Amino acid sequence: MVNYKRNQDVSFSQLDQQVVILDLPKNASEASENCYFHQLNETASFLWQCLDSPQTENELLAKLQTEFEVEPELAQQDLKNYLQQLSQQKLIVSAETL
Repeated sequence: MVNYKRNQDVSFSQLDQQVVILDLPKNASEASENCYFHQLNETASFLWQCLDSPQTENELLAKLQTEFEVEPELAQQDLKNYLQQLSQQKLIVSAETL
C-alpha cells in the first residue's frame, strides 16, 4: 500500500476554508521562472490538511466520505485524480508500506 504525505518543502497557508500553496523552487536562480501558486477549494483544502501525516488512499477516501456527502464511486475517482495531480506537481510525496 502507498502512503501519501505533503511535501515538507512546499509552503502553504490556511485562509478561511481554503488553502493557498506557494510552490517555490529550491534553486533561487529558477524562482522567477518556476514559482507556482495554487488556491484549493474547500474539499481539496480538507484533503490537504489530512495529508499532514501519512495517509493511504483508502484512509483519505473514508475521511472524505465522512466529511462530505458524496457518492463513493465519484469520491474514489476524484480522489485518485487529485492525488495523481498533486504527485505530478511534487506537492505530495508517496512511500510504499508493508
